[in-house]
Amino acid sequence: MMQITWISGLLFALALPAAIAQTRSPEWDTWLTKNTCAITDKNASDDYADLAAFGAAIKDSRIILLDEQSHGEENVFALKARLVRYLHEKHGYQVLVLESGLYDVEHIWRTTETANTIRSQAPGNVFYLYANSPAMQGLFEYLQTQKQGNAPLILSGMDSQHTGTYARQYLLNDLKNQLNKTGNTKLGNNIFWSKFAELSLALFNMDRTAPDTKTQEQYFQFMQQLKAAFPSSEQYFWQRIVASIEDQARRYWGNRHEHRSAVMGENLLSLLQHRYANQKIIVWGHFVHLNRSGLPRHGNLGHLVSDRFKDKAYVVHFTGNKGSYYNFFNDQNTPVLSFPAKTIENHLERQPGPYNFTDWRKLPPHLKQDVSMQAALSSYIPQGLFELPEAGAHWHERVDGTFYLNKITSTKP
Repeated sequence: MMQITWISGLLFALALPAAIAQTRSPEWDTWLTKNTCAITDKNASDDYADLAAFGAAIKDSRIILLDEQSHGEENVFALKARLVRYLHEKHGYQVLVLESGLYDVEHIWRTTETANTIRSQAPGNVFYLYANSPAMQGLFEYLQTQKQGNAPLILSGMDSQHTGTYARQYLLNDLKNQLNKTGNTKLGNNIFWSKFAELSLALFNMDRTAPDTKTQEQYFQFMQQLKAAFPSSEQYFWQRIVASIEDQARRYWGNRHEHRSAVMGENLLSLLQHRYANQKIIVWGHFVHLNRSGLPRHGNLGHLVSDRFKDKAYVVHFTGNKGSYYNFFNDQNTPVLSFPAKTIENHLERQPGPYNFTDWRKLPPHLKQDVSMQAALSSYIPQGLFELPEAGAHWHERVDGTFYLNKITSTKP
């Protein structure tokens, strides 16, 4: 799930100063007009003719990463849900990986039945703005229906942070059972196990109270033993569960935040290597995690995946120029920031269709180097909330395609 506190120091505004943005060249405008394709807002429709340009852009990709700017945009969720259905039905994508707890979502998928549906299990186990979004309810029902067929769209999680009800109820018992299955019964019966379980459960409840230094040392020493207990590739899932718990403890107790996205990426790479080795994957999460270029001083999921899979990974960005989004920092509907007159969004607003799509991989090399376009893609999140230094000068290296929505609508938590 998305951790609320750490993001306040990161602003991912993709724009350089407005004065630079005003100088965009006519050639750049001409290219945008020719390469921007109208998209409908028929989110419940199975008519995907308007997505042909998007389909052509991603046709050789194994991994599609669908970002979002705030976690609080209802029509972005609806459009992403439509894209998920399209990718599953028309392009054979087989797995949807959400920015939610690795264990929690695994438990949902493993236990879901008609009487115990994905939709009914999502609240309390999936990131709350996903679990309670009206648009997401339709997606959960689609996943449920498809699970009964011959080509299900598998639901998975990737987050290294575990705060769901299932993690609190079952994770530690399941971990002990796995230790017993691997012949490591001594660890499960270790004198420190009860303290380990107590401290880990507090983490799952998002209690950031740090134990004393000696107890922390004992905890992390015990974690090393746990990691050594799952050495084989067949035990990859529990390797990543233990690594995730360790990272959550180090972040909460040390008040550091920067490694979560990279650990999340390692979780995803492990799934890709071991469980979904020959399958096509859709990843759903925040821009901070999914953009190709990483975070200041540290990597992120998008950087790790792009480094491994190169152009087989395609990052899709969603933006707009009007409307509002739900700001989970203050529980308020927040107006979308307006952009300078020469930013890309202002140009895209004038294109046909309530939404539109642009494939930035088609940009000619000389336009990629044109200083007039380097400030052209902006963020509607206020500066001071998310920041990637020098993002404006390198935005085309962070995302591969963009969906523009004429008016962003706020979700309801």
